[in-house]
Amino acid sequence: FAGISVTAGTNTVSNNTVGSNTLANSINMPLVTTSSVSAQAMRGIFVSGGTNTVSGNTISNLNMSTVIGGTQGNTVTGISLTAGSSSITGNTIKNLTSATQTTGGGANSAVLGINCSSATAPVTISGNTIHTLKLTNATSVTASGIQAINFTAPTSGTNVIEKNFIHSFSIANNSSTAAYISGMD
Repeated sequence: FAGISVTAGTNTVSNNTVGSNTLANSINMPLVTTSSVSAQAMRGIFVSGGTNTVSGNTISNLNMSTVIGGTQGNTVTGISLTAGSSSITGNTIKNLTSATQTTGGGANSAVLGINCSSATAPVTISGNTIHTLKLTNATSVTASGIQAINFTAPTSGTNVIEKNFIHSFSIANNSSTAAYISGMD
């Protein structure tokens, strides 16, 4: 699922709402596959090319109810940039939840606020608010994780990550020693 998808060209994606600001789990992805090798991805905004400005959007109340385990990387992501250069500023990403037990990290974390895995500079991630990201499976003991910002992107050029407000993450099974929370990686 992608609420908004951009693949090429020069694009401005601004002032959109993906999901409800008030209705919990307003966009829900149930179990689509029982395979432990087929990944399921749910993205509020998906950018896979071009030169992009992504600003002033709200991504809220996305839920993946898939409980299956494995290493395939079932992910719920607010904004995902996998190719192209982008300015991602002033967005609000909130109330993203997942029951997955997959063990991917980085771009394959169970819940991600912003993922940037594009190799094209420049990238700016600034002034975004990311909060209330949750792993909801109370029995999971896997290395499932929550990341506010994953930046495995350009190693050259000018890239800016600044002034993002990140808070309120939770893992339902607070006795799990494998699950993790990361502000930025």
